[in-house]
Amino acid sequence: MLSLRAIAVTITICTWTVPIALAGPITSSTSYKYYSVRGDTPLEIIQSARRSMPWHNGSRAWATIDTDTKTTRTLSTGGLCKLQSLNVTMTHVITLPRHQAEAKLAPDIRQQYQSFLATLIRHEEEHRAISQSCNLKIRQRALALPGQPNCDVFLNRMAQIVEQERNACNRRHEALDDRDVPRTPSFALFQAALTQAQANYKRRPLQPVRASGSRSYDNGRGDAAAPVFQSEPTNR
Repeated sequence: MLSLRAIAVTITICTWTVPIALAGPITSSTSYKYYSVRGDTPLEIIQSARRSMPWHNGSRAWATIDTDTKTTRTLSTGGLCKLQSLNVTMTHVITLPRHQAEAKLAPDIRQQYQSFLATLIRHEEEHRAISQSCNLKIRQRALALPGQPNCDVFLNRMAQIVEQERNACNRRHEALDDRDVPRTPSFALFQAALTQAQANYKRRPLQPVRASGSRSYDNGRGDAAAPVFQSEPTNR
């Protein structure tokens, strides 16, 4: 999810829960949404998640983050055209799995599930931090722009800054996903599910593969990369 969570010259945003003051007139808030997950074993949990996980950008994702950014700006009215103020409001919505009977899971399975969930949360929060730092950089550079006799010229230069920082920000998002997504099959929950599936289907060896998805726990391009198991039963 995240095509750079929508940074544009006329950036549009909303308000959220858990407001955070980042730097002066930049505020950020985050709300959380959940999709239901069931199952008593690691394989059942993963299969359930794959049936329920959200669609994003045409693919499924283990977790996602959507960021909406709004700005209000004031240009100086006398003399040179210059940015007098720039207020930024960022609203993040993080979507995560939620097991419907987590307390009833066997202790080892509950620990595996909670560990993976904590990893998803950290990953999405890193995406959030990247977006926040990008907006801070855009604001700082825009306010430092020298005044111009023509506001069209000034706004064009401001748009160039936004584009430069957006591209840099997208590269950071991609690097984060490229770092984290390949690690997914190594988590204890997935290893236990793979062991269980292989034991159940000895003649159908499973191989971890990547599926494109949304920005979230994804491939960093706004596509969620959710590792899946080939020939995984009851998932088609």
